[in-house]
Amino acid sequence: MVLVWLAAYHDVIRRLVDDWRVDENYSHGFLIPFVSVYAVWLQREKLLALPVEPRRWIGGGLMLLSALMLVAGVMGAELYITRLSLALSLVGLVVYFGGFVWLRQLSFPIGLLLFALPIPNIVFNQIAFPLQLIASDLATRAIKLLGIPALREGNVIELAQLKLQVVEACSGIRSLVTLTALAVVYAYFFESKWWRRIVLVAAVIPIAVLANAVRVTVTGALAHHRGVQAAEGFLHSFSGLAVFVVAVGMLLALAQALNLIERLFFFTKSHEERGRDRETEFIHPSPHSFAGKSFWLMVAFLLVMAASNYYLMNSANREHAPPRIAFAEFPTELDSWRQIEAQTLDNRTQRELGADDYLSRTYLNGQSYAYLFIAFHNSQRHRQTFHSPQNCIPGSGWTMGAYRLHRLNANAEANEYLIEKDGVQMVALYWYQGRGKLIAGEYRARLDTIKDAMWLGRTDGALVRVIVPMGKGDGAEDVARMAALDFSEKLLPMLSAYIPN
Repeated sequence: MVLVWLAAYHDVIRRLVDDWRVDENYSHGFLIPFVSVYAVWLQREKLLALPVEPRRWIGGGLMLLSALMLVAGVMGAELYITRLSLALSLVGLVVYFGGFVWLRQLSFPIGLLLFALPIPNIVFNQIAFPLQLIASDLATRAIKLLGIPALREGNVIELAQLKLQVVEACSGIRSLVTLTALAVVYAYFFESKWWRRIVLVAAVIPIAVLANAVRVTVTGALAHHRGVQAAEGFLHSFSGLAVFVVAVGMLLALAQALNLIERLFFFTKSHEERGRDRETEFIHPSPHSFAGKSFWLMVAFLLVMAASNYYLMNSANREHAPPRIAFAEFPTELDSWRQIEAQTLDNRTQRELGADDYLSRTYLNGQSYAYLFIAFHNSQRHRQTFHSPQNCIPGSGWTMGAYRLHRLNANAEANEYLIEKDGVQMVALYWYQGRGKLIAGEYRARLDTIKDAMWLGRTDGALVRVIVPMGKGDGAEDVARMAALDFSEKLLPMLSAYIPN
């Protein structure tokens, strides 16, 4: 049984360890399994005294579901599903062999593993970006209080000598992820009251944001007084470590403060009474044997896991995007729209984008300008996916206003946002296109990618964005919207050669 489980999940575990090794946001993942094992070891006597009440059908059903999730996640290019499958398979095994009383006792060791799983990029970005904006805003206010001129645009702080970009690493997301895992572990092992556990875990968010705002403030102050070099390199990295240590100290100080508050304002039991309260009376285990149906259920599970493993091993490299024309050959004229400028992204932006090909151009039609941007990915496996305009546009200092959904044609839809910055207003349209479909919703596009990866063996696709500036006067918004829609209608027939159907 163990060998089949390892055979099915060895690649999932390998990729997970690789992410822990290269992704600083989840470097704490190496410690989580050891903490889980230690938690099980501490409960070994209680576990041995627990009654064994197997729930064969429920446990077997959970294991079969985990096998299906494993196949769907690997073939659908969604690592998070495969990793959830791993955790669910452990739940299924515990329920199958021990029952719900064992699952209740092992809920923390298994649940803690979830904190070692990197969350999907689409969710990660939606968490990290608001934290970037909050850290940027707090740091800008603090820098001004120090008498240093500063101006914030999105997640960029402009100082006299340089522009300080608050990237994901400075957003607080690393501290938030690691501190949350640390708070959960501390609350489980050292706190007995649920209200104190909840307060400690909830406090992680403001502590992480505040600590990283301090880090950005210190970086800005160093850059202003001692030059750019003083805010980079070793000092910048060391400040991140120092701020994390301070955040841990704040968390522990809060734990002590809660203890003091409880002593002052609430009746507390003695240490011996608290110890007795945490003890649970258990019934001695009773022997159980495999019934005929239960035995065949386990056999079915083993066969499904073995078949899944064989299928995944033989389909790992089956994805092949169809031939396409490079964006370098994209036409400079789209009916009455003519290219007037082509932009090239800097190396850092290209690395962040992670696209295999991109197009960034400005077109003109009479008095109307259209800024076209397309980012194409040959594959969206292994966390290579689109950067949402809902993050990138505000990250450049733009405010996203009114939203509406447009039908470009019977099978195509696009998002529209009114965006504004420094009194300049624009109409922005964007959609996700790939494998013959145009989809507006980000989560729907991701689910469609998973489906096509399983059935077509493809995850290639592109983000298409069209932005048209608004003029002045009454009706300027409608004029810009009509221009954006007109440009999109001229654009759509051309895209299939560059974004394969």
